[in-house]
Amino acid sequence: MRLSASKAIRKKCLDCTCSQVVEIRECNIKTCPLWTWRMGYEVDDKGNKIIKRTLTEEAKNNLISRLHNR
Repeated sequence: MRLSASKAIRKKCLDCTCSQVVEIRECNIKTCPLWTWRMGYEVDDKGNKIIKRTLTEEAKNNLISRLHNR
């Protein structure tokens, strides 16, 4: 069975906290490389959800054409 990245991270966090869901939210081990992703989305040091930028169709097309022209 193949897991998505967010499910694999969640599974690791559950393993680390002995399946204590509350401990995942309250985790303060910020040196863990998975810490910012533990809630299923990226958060900053204060626990605020980081909003990802989205590309316009034009920007996507520009990136694709630049990659193909390498």
